[in-house]
Amino acid sequence: MRPAFLSTTTRKLNWSILLSIAFGLAGHISVSAADLASDTVVESNPLHLSVSQSVPLQVDIDRLTREILLEEIALERFNIHYRLEVAKQGVHKPLRYFMTQEGNNVLTGAGLIVGVSARAPNFRTPAKLNNQALEKANEVQLVGQLTSVVGSSSELLINEYHELQAHKHGFGPKASRTFVLKKRHNIEALMQQRDALVEAEKATPALLNHYQVDFLEGQILASMKDISLDEFVKFHSSQRGYLAFQQTLYSLDILRNLLGAVGSSLAFESNHTHNRKFNYSSGVVGIVSGSIGTALPVVSRIVGHVVKEHQKRYVREVNAGVQSNEPELAKRIEKMQESCRALITDPADRAINRYAMYKNENTGLALQMERATVAERKARLAATENITTGAYTGATKISNSIMYTISGRDFSKNVRVSNILIGSGNIAFLSGNALAVMDNLRIQINHEIDHSRRKKQHLLTGQILEERLQTLDAMETTLKSTF
Repeated sequence: MRPAFLSTTTRKLNWSILLSIAFGLAGHISVSAADLASDTVVESNPLHLSVSQSVPLQVDIDRLTREILLEEIALERFNIHYRLEVAKQGVHKPLRYFMTQEGNNVLTGAGLIVGVSARAPNFRTPAKLNNQALEKANEVQLVGQLTSVVGSSSELLINEYHELQAHKHGFGPKASRTFVLKKRHNIEALMQQRDALVEAEKATPALLNHYQVDFLEGQILASMKDISLDEFVKFHSSQRGYLAFQQTLYSLDILRNLLGAVGSSLAFESNHTHNRKFNYSSGVVGIVSGSIGTALPVVSRIVGHVVKEHQKRYVREVNAGVQSNEPELAKRIEKMQESCRALITDPADRAINRYAMYKNENTGLALQMERATVAERKARLAATENITTGAYTGATKISNSIMYTISGRDFSKNVRVSNILIGSGNIAFLSGNALAVMDNLRIQINHEIDHSRRKKQHLLTGQILEERLQTLDAMETTLKSTF
């Protein structure tokens, strides 16, 4: 027999072992249940973790989008200021230039009328010629031609002053090209970062709608960049070409009228000294002057075109590989708006959408500006600088000068023939000059009417660009306020 205390001890041990086993099983079951529950949470909620991780991703995409937009606004603002500063044209330029050119035409016409009035009635009676009247006729023409010299010289110098100011403000060809290329590189670098984040966003199924909007918005940003770059190339080449056209035109006009003034002075000497050999020199100089007048409209346009094409090549790196397509931009904006309807957008998204809509609303802006520019440039031309009128006026002046040449060379001693030749030449030139006077008036009157109409409709180039600048400023303020 075992002692009683051993039996009691054995029973106590057995109960302890049983309790230990029970607690051990309970603990194991609870740990296993906890592990199972944990595994279940991880496996059943991967979307929750992905969405929480995507929040910084969307914030970065939004930040880069706004940075790109601010860069594009800066680029477009530079384009507008470039358009306003390069080949700058004052408001009063058309009227100012009209007055000097019309003054020349009117005074030249007055001198021709005096000359014809003195010569034509005396074709058969050369002895009755009034030399004082003929001298006055030459003097009046001389004053008219010098008036035109002053007018063209003033416009030439004003253009040079504006060009110096443009260079000073960073709108010279080299400085502007460097600035725009830097902006292009900055924008494209930001877009590469953004594209990488958008691709990462694509990997999250719950963000598929957000990815579609961000992807379309990336395409819109690319289109806006391309349009701005192409716009700069067009502005640059067009303004540089136009400046070259104007400066060539003014230079040739100065030369033409200086030669004309010399011709008038020689004709005056012929009448004053009664030495008709001066008529030969006057005629030769007049032929050169008339030839320049005939060629002036064509030559100045050729020079302008050559410079324009040269400048296009100079800045071709700016828009190399870009696809400027405003209708395509409008389509992309429409697609983005359709995708946005499925999402609740925040203020930053709405600001971006407003800016995109602004670009869409201005789809016809380039054509509108082109029409305004063409109309305004036509108003700055004198009649003799239009190809048709210039050719006819120049041809009649050449005819007049040929008569002077023949008179001085072959009939310097024959007063009657010399008078008939020069009088006939004056009549021919008077018809060409009269056309120039009337065409100048037509151009100026049409300009005043058209300018007033377009000003009321806010269709002047300056008005269009100023309104565009105001819109850009407003958008920039909105975008910056969302940071």
